[in-house]
Amino acid sequence: MILSPGSSIKNVYDLVVVGGGALGTFHAYHALMGGLSVALVERNELPMGATVRNFGQVVPSGMNSKWQLYGRSSLAIYGTLQSEFDISVRKNGSVYLASNLEERVLLEELFQINRSNDYPSELLTREQCLKNIRV
Repeated sequence: MILSPGSSIKNVYDLVVVGGGALGTFHAYHALMGGLSVALVERNELPMGATVRNFGQVVPSGMNSKWQLYGRSSLAIYGTLQSEFDISVRKNGSVYLASNLEERVLLEELFQINRSNDYPSELLTREQCLKNIRV
């Protein structure tokens, strides 16, 4: 339901979620799946807050197999919601750069987790990264 400025919701809901970004949408979705009646309120035509401006992302980047699978499940849910309700989603992917050995080891671990979960990713060498930088 889209309300015009100055109008009000006259129904009674179990939960009112303010903000239709990634977090608000997920809270509303899971409450609905739990059987609650939910009103999701967003002041803009499309989400414009933390989901967009503060680099809000829906990515399966958990650093172990279990949490990455939760992230992939979230991606699927958000994709379904996006197709049904025309929520803005940009599928840009993610790029992670390592600036020291410790970060490099972390990226190598993430790459192995991705492989074990059949999640597509690439691990580039330093030379490949430098070749692809656009200045």
